[in-house]
Amino acid sequence: MLVASILKVFYWFGHYYSLSLLVQAVIMIAVQIVLLKVALDNRPSPGVKNSVEHVPFSNLDEKGFARPYEFWQWKSAKPYWMFLAYFVGALFFVQILLPPIAQSDLYVNLLGYAGLAVEAILPLPQIIANHRSQHYLTPLHLALRSPAASSLPFKIELTPFPSGTGHMITSLREKEIDVAIGLTEGWIAGLAGKQQAQKDAASGGYKVVGHWVDTPLRWAIITGREREELHTVTDLKGKRVGVSRLGSGSHIMSFVLAQKQGWKPDSFTPTVLGPFQALRNGVTGYDATHPDQPAPSAEFFMWEHFTTKPYFQESSDKPHPPLKKIGEIFTPWPSWLIVASTSVFPDPEHDQKLQQLFQVLDQGINEFENDYDQVVKLLGTGELGCTYAEEDAKEWLKDVRFTSSTRGVDRKVVDGVVDVLKVAGVIDPGMSNDDAAERVIGIPR
Repeated sequence: MLVASILKVFYWFGHYYSLSLLVQAVIMIAVQIVLLKVALDNRPSPGVKNSVEHVPFSNLDEKGFARPYEFWQWKSAKPYWMFLAYFVGALFFVQILLPPIAQSDLYVNLLGYAGLAVEAILPLPQIIANHRSQHYLTPLHLALRSPAASSLPFKIELTPFPSGTGHMITSLREKEIDVAIGLTEGWIAGLAGKQQAQKDAASGGYKVVGHWVDTPLRWAIITGREREELHTVTDLKGKRVGVSRLGSGSHIMSFVLAQKQGWKPDSFTPTVLGPFQALRNGVTGYDATHPDQPAPSAEFFMWEHFTTKPYFQESSDKPHPPLKKIGEIFTPWPSWLIVASTSVFPDPEHDQKLQQLFQVLDQGINEFENDYDQVVKLLGTGELGCTYAEEDAKEWLKDVRFTSSTRGVDRKVVDGVVDVLKVAGVIDPGMSNDDAAERVIGIPR
């Protein structure tokens, strides 16, 4: 908006449109500069503050798109002001010192069209973001296509979170989303973990209200293909593990890995990198601004096997993929659970809207289970926002089992996760399982 307003001002010198619109553009520039200054001055540093997790811009999304030169996602304030100074300076240079160009219809029209184009494409990043998905959400998409979903007395709007479960926890507490489907360990750690345990149980912001996937999640242990010093899991002791966010599944699983290897819970140093693409670049050291000077910020990360497979498996299209898999680990619990905001659903067990939602979700799972051929086709077309080869889709379907009834949480599952997270050092061993269950469970089975 700031760039568009600046272009409008210089457009005025070529086409003397309404003076009031010029004044409006100047006022918009002043307001946007003030807002930019406030945003930059108050941008939190990475880490946890007031129970909200903050990560720096990664300049990358989970599909691999990177903004050229990290445009408008710089990590310090100086580049923003330098860009604006050079941008305005260049326009002034043309306007004052190159009048033949400044007065030409081509240049003036270019300014006008550019300003309009910038304003027109402002919503596009959000539109694009709302069309990303994951294979574990296939039954959800099938459910939302059913007649039952269209007859609900409320609207369901999907919001993807490529940064992981930790980001969803933040958004639930900030009242940005109402219901979420995510990784079991992340949800339970967010409610019963050491940091949250110091606070009142009512401040959790959400409760676990249902099951989604009953089978464990298969995590690939990944490093960069050129990391010749890393060959097996034993090489990772004492190394940096890339995580999407503190408290996310990728973070929690590092403790589970340490426990499985018989190491201390603090055997890894977590490095917050952001979404999937940023994690990949973290272990390869790739930097778009210096592609010939790799600088890895982590030795390994863990992510869902099939999502990661295209980046480590050699193929005719990719004979030299950027990553290599050095191991894998399964969660010792059912992998996905459903949670609901306690501010929107203060009494989830008796909430009629949640009950209606569970019925629609159950229909989606039933359709999924009864037509695997359709699922394989959907995963292959990219219609759901992710594309998998038929071989991978069928392999995944052999191992995954969605719950038969989404409503309610099995206390034994919660106890099992809590016990493991206590050993891993995520939950205080002094917390009783009853206390943990009270903090976690919104609808018991």
